[in-house]
Amino acid sequence: MATPKRQTFHPVQRLIQTLGRDPATQEKFASDPTAVFAEFGLSEAEVQALNEGSFGALDGIDVHPVFRMHWLMMSDPEGAKHMDVTEFLPVLQGGNDNG
Repeated sequence: MATPKRQTFHPVQRLIQTLGRDPATQEKFASDPTAVFAEFGLSEAEVQALNEGSFGALDGIDVHPVFRMHWLMMSDPEGAKHMDVTEFLPVLQGGNDNG
């Protein structure tokens, strides 16, 4: 019987997942995002893509589409009120969106 593989996330996905779950990280991020980016070991390109926040920029650093949706909702709560998951369906189904 094969041993199940433990899933590993790249640093950006770990950051997004942690921000979604950990109030202390959320507070720290709200006051000093640069420190949190450094804590997670993000590269300059990853920080730039997160700051840009577009689906295309996040695709450029290989963030999984589900984590892209989470980041977009967390980084722009007002915009998230107007999001519809159907906007992401083409990407989730293998298409590409550079927006």
